[in-house]
Amino acid sequence: MRDGDHWVLNGTKQFITNAGIADVGFVFAKVQGEVDGATGFTCFIVPFDAPGVSLGAEEDKLGMYGSSTRQVILQDARIPRDHVLGQIGRGHVIAFNILNNGRYKLGGTALGSAKCALDAALEYVVGRKQFGQRIADFGMIRRKIGQATADIYAVESAIYRAGGAIDALADAGGRTGEAKLAALQDFALECSIAKIAGSELLGRVADEALQMFGGYGFLEEYPAAKYLRDARIARIYEGTNEINRIVMPRTLLKKLGAGELALGGGGDSPLASMKAAHATCFTAAVERHGSGRGFDADQELMAHLADMMTAIYLAESTALRIARHPRLQPVHEDVAQLVLAQAAAQVAQLAGEAAVHLGISPPAVTRPAADLLALRQRIAAHVVDAGSCVL
Repeated sequence: MRDGDHWVLNGTKQFITNAGIADVGFVFAKVQGEVDGATGFTCFIVPFDAPGVSLGAEEDKLGMYGSSTRQVILQDARIPRDHVLGQIGRGHVIAFNILNNGRYKLGGTALGSAKCALDAALEYVVGRKQFGQRIADFGMIRRKIGQATADIYAVESAIYRAGGAIDALADAGGRTGEAKLAALQDFALECSIAKIAGSELLGRVADEALQMFGGYGFLEEYPAAKYLRDARIARIYEGTNEINRIVMPRTLLKKLGAGELALGGGGDSPLASMKAAHATCFTAAVERHGSGRGFDADQELMAHLADMMTAIYLAESTALRIARHPRLQPVHEDVAQLVLAQAAAQVAQLAGEAAVHLGISPPAVTRPAADLLALRQRIAAHVVDAGSCVL
């Protein structure tokens, strides 16, 4: 509420990253009553030394020990009148774009951590011998290395693609603050994909990295434990992956309604058939639930649609990157084949389940014939020889 030349804020903000070292924070709060003809959700710039502002104790977290996480407690906190970011009642515009930016960056951060986790495991399995040979030469270990490498390459391709598109749109607008925000908003769907794909990639790779260390992975003396602990939060902050899976179909629905996108389909190629399968299920979902507020009430169906979108985007991004690669090697083509084949299998399963749920005939998905075991082994051989996850 407003009190003369100040705002008075009350409430507690939980899980505030860097609260213990920050001098200022951005606090979203609801304005009570009408102020200057406006009201509602608003972003305030809050100095942490302002009267009425205090911090809770450091949270005892599972991981991310190097990051300060505390409550920010506001008890009749008095904030100068001009400490409003943006406009009164327009805080949601800032909040959503902060989330879009955070989701995209989190995808890239998780990707980098996944590479580090795999590299740490590679160093260990190449140097460690068992039964007279390197652990890295066992087929089960190479299976893990090959799969992790392909998954990393696919997510990296998607993040490069989305980042390039966001940058291009921001450049077209003169790279002003407004242009950057508009670009992030325009690619909100891709930001959610980056967040989901990157965070879940990190979870899988960190888990497999610890497994490659064997019993030593369970010891804090070795790096695998830290990667696994730190990986877990990535699926929670910047909007949980569950929330992002609900947001994605709704975002697509809005873009379809505005004529900004069209559902894919047509053709017998694996990618074309995956897009057609998703389009069939998405159209049936709209026919079943309508395009209004109840569209995303069936949350498990939304998750199926979102996971199809993610698999398609990753496979297509990988294929586009391979097609333009300036130093193409056989290992890149192996990665593209593995990613495409596994994406087709995933979309076929998801579309089949969604179709039964929606009471329609399961759409056909063209699944490429590929020796997935041989692909993984060849990819692993390249990475083991290189000594790091670099393609």
